[in-house]
Amino acid sequence: MRTHIASALFASTLAVGLAAQTVHLVGPGGYATIQQAVNAAAPDDIVHVQAGTYFSFTVQKSLRIRALGPVTLGTSVLQPGDVFVQAPVGATVDLVGFDIMRMFVTSGRASLDSCTVQNGTRVENASLHLQSCLLLGGATAMLAIQADVTAVQTGFYSRQPFNTPGPLIDLDGSRFHASACSTSGHSFQTVELYLRAMNGSRAWWADGYIGWTPAGYCPLQVSPDSQVQIGRTNYAGAVGCAPPTTAPLLGVQRSTPLQLGQTFQLEFKTEPGAFVVLFAGPALGTVDFGPLLAQPSWLDDRYSFVVSWLLADAAGSAAASIPIPSGPGLADLTLWFKGISGFSFPLQVSPPIGGVVR
Repeated sequence: MRTHIASALFASTLAVGLAAQTVHLVGPGGYATIQQAVNAAAPDDIVHVQAGTYFSFTVQKSLRIRALGPVTLGTSVLQPGDVFVQAPVGATVDLVGFDIMRMFVTSGRASLDSCTVQNGTRVENASLHLQSCLLLGGATAMLAIQADVTAVQTGFYSRQPFNTPGPLIDLDGSRFHASACSTSGHSFQTVELYLRAMNGSRAWWADGYIGWTPAGYCPLQVSPDSQVQIGRTNYAGAVGCAPPTTAPLLGVQRSTPLQLGQTFQLEFKTEPGAFVVLFAGPALGTVDFGPLLAQPSWLDDRYSFVVSWLLADAAGSAAASIPIPSGPGLADLTLWFKGISGFSFPLQVSPPIGGVVR
């Protein structure tokens, strides 16, 4: 992709309601707590958090909250570091670079990039998008109830020191779209159930690893009204376990986050010789196109547009390079990408990838 295409992308991003933002600083020279900065911020403002230890906060508006150095939330159950996202419908809360004690998303949309959640994530009647994250928990690292969740290059791990019954990922009436993700038990201990999909849940898992279980257990539990599809995924089912459905899913991963003055590298995995249509836009969304697309379109299609056509090689790989300008005003903007691929309908969609520029 040419530099002028990248410039056009950012011109579009700047044009979609991103002027007049204020940056609020937390730490020395700024607010003492993240909650104080969140309270003072207007919707779509930016919060920068300097390195240190902070505590729980609640977000009820669209904000971009970025750690400028190592930031740990919470020290103990007496001084917790929980994050509560209660954003309005259509609003997105972006969190970048935090070590969080527990995560709760109960309305609106949240995106986590390069974050760790130590003691469980709950998403209910909301959307959550994960990139380069680590989600830990006791028996369950993530519970999704009537929710939409996407994950790219994210690990889901049990903190239990011995074999745990799970489910490590628990879906209840939810959709889960994963690429290049993995699951595991604590210190190489096993988990009896890695993913449970119930009450009409749908899960798509491309280019990852679903861990092995003790003899006599199955890593997946899928209700008759739910479906789990995998593609190019290392699935270690025990003898007698019903395998998930395989599908030519479109996977994606990145080499680095979006960084000023650097080249953003994307690699898609699909069927050999297939085209991948690359879309970009400044905002996330959820749009279902019925029989045309197998998965939801995770970009706000009012503002997204085609930026390139890619052709997968004989191994099914298709790469894109997007130079990120280093000009003023681009830091803390959001830029998201998705791919669409396939030889027949329904076409395959990738999870969203990109996020906050830093």
